[in-house]
Amino acid sequence: MTRVLTALVAAGLLVYASPVHAQRGRYRDVGTPPEYGIDAAATFTLDPSATAVSIPAARLRAGFFASHLLEFEPNLGFVSANGSGNRFTQLEFGLGALYHFARSRFETQPYLRPFAALQFVSATGESTSTSPAAGIGFGAKFPFGARFAFRPELNYAHVWTDGDADDLDQIQLLLGISVYGH
Repeated sequence: MTRVLTALVAAGLLVYASPVHAQRGRYRDVGTPPEYGIDAAATFTLDPSATAVSIPAARLRAGFFASHLLEFEPNLGFVSANGSGNRFTQLEFGLGALYHFARSRFETQPYLRPFAALQFVSATGESTSTSPAAGIGFGAKFPFGARFAFRPELNYAHVWTDGDADDLDQIQLLLGISVYGH
C-alpha cells in the first residue's frame, strides 16, 4: 500500500509540475519598444564661423534598445538650400550609442551619446566631398503621455573634411520628439 501511495504522490507531483515546466518559456520580457524620432537643429560651426538652423526637421532617427540602459540609434539627416542659382546639399548617415542614466522610459532619462557619422556635401561650383565625423552629446528624455518624450541634446562633433578644406568643429543643439512603438 505504501508503494502505491508513493507512486500516486510521485505521479501527482509529475503531472502538477509538467504544465508549469511547459509554461516557463512562454513569458519573456519584451523590453523597451523601439524609439522613433525627429529633431530640429541649430548647428554652430566654430572655424570658419557659420550657423545653420533646421526647423522642423534636421534628422530622422530610430532607436533600438540592447538593454534598458543601452540604445543603438541610426539616423539620417538631409539639408538642401538654393538661391541665386547656387545650390547646397548635405546628406548625413550616423550611428549613436545612447547610455541612459535611468532605466525607465516613464521617468526623465538623462543620457550620454557618443556618435559617428558620414557626411556627403555637394555645392554649386565645388567638388562633392565625403567626410567622416565623430562626437559626443549629452541630453535627456522627458516623457509625456505613455508613448512620447521631448528630447533636447547638446553635442560636439569634429568633421574631418577631405581635400584642401580645414577640418570643422561643430556645436549642435537638437530639440526632438520621440515616439515609442507598441
